[in-house]
Amino acid sequence: MSVQEITEAERTRDSHWLRRQPMSPDLRRSELIGGGAFLAAAGALALLGGDADFSLGTALVYVLAIAVASNVRFDVGPGFTVPTQAVFVPMLFALPPAVVPLLFVPGLLLGMLPDVLRGRIAPSWMLTA
Repeated sequence: MSVQEITEAERTRDSHWLRRQPMSPDLRRSELIGGGAFLAAAGALALLGGDADFSLGTALVYVLAIAVASNVRFDVGPGFTVPTQAVFVPMLFALPPAVVPLLFVPGLLLGMLPDVLRGRIAPSWMLTA
């Protein structure tokens, strides 16, 4: 095993350990500010974006698909990546694009819920959704 492989394994382990710990107050504050700005912009887009007529069933299917895709993780360096774009792009065609950002958030929250219930991540990390 090379030194780089050992370093990457240590970073991955540290990343998983960090997410089990409650979020620091500074990080929580920054996530609340960033998340609040996102929700304000996404809400304005949904209100001003025009046609909000869509199928609730289709929206629920996509929210569940986001939750599933967010749990498929590929470790990369000290973090991970998830294939949510595979759901996001078709979602833009199946639903009014103005409501897609608001529907993405519940999907991410739903995807994080099993890890929170199992104690793999602290509940405060749900703010990152």
